Amino acid sequence: MVMKLHILPVLAFISIGLASPAFAASSDWFDTEGGEIRLVTEDKADESGILRGVLEIVLRPGWKTYWMDPGDAGVPPQVDISASRDVSSAVIRFPAPRRFDDGYAVWAGYKDHVLLAIEFEVGDFPLLEADVFLGVCEKICIPVQTRFSIDPYAVSADGAEAKTVEDAFAGLPKAADETFRLHALELTTGETLRARTTNPAIDGNKELFIASAEGWYFGTPKLSEDGQVFDVPILGRPKNTGDDVKFNYTLISGADAVSGTTTISTAKSN
Repeated sequence: MVMKLHILPVLAFISIGLASPAFAASSDWFDTEGGEIRLVTEDKADESGILRGVLEIVLRPGWKTYWMDPGDAGVPPQVDISASRDVSSAVIRFPAPRRFDDGYAVWAGYKDHVLLAIEFEVGDFPLLEADVFLGVCEKICIPVQTRFSIDPYAVSADGAEAKTVEDAFAGLPKAADETFRLHALELTTGETLRARTTNPAIDGNKELFIASAEGWYFGTPKLSEDGQVFDVPILGRPKNTGDDVKFNYTLISGADAVSGTTTISTAKSN
């Protein structure tokens, strides 16, 4: 599903400034046909070694990019930090997506200005070499691949980039709780997942976005009349999944959204 391209290095070494909680490090912008992309990080990690960052994507009018589940033909955003120094992991955290219908498929993603929050686990002297891969789409989809290099402990001249990081994390869905969550997920047939939810009883938009490991692809969930149960069409799934499968979800009710994870057993259906 993912095309392999030659990496085009975009190296951005940041000048040294005065350390401050209001400062951050930023790469240069990488320009592609559908827009511009850059990587920003805070200037220091927290006590647990987590360095917050953001992949900032500014899309041109008419262009879009994907959520974590891109459907059966899309490209999910990926960040590979294997070439980095003293960086052990990178976890992308996604804002609530919206659905797009491009005439031949319905899929989840974003348009305009997108902030993908990233949590990097770092040591004492990190140097980020982040290989970024994502798809941007207008009438057709274009795979974009580039490398951003950042010394997180070198800082910019002002605090604008730090606000970008703050905005990215502030814009994430809240953690699911007992009053607003997906509380049961079952495989009713080989072609449908049934998701039972608890969410605010409002007259407004209610949507479920669900994703799992590579090889699972889903159609648009259909909401029941009581506003609490979604039937999720399975468009594709791996033949052998093991006994338990972890699913990530984002649940939207009106202007509010939560994210969480759940696990189901698929042993009987394999």
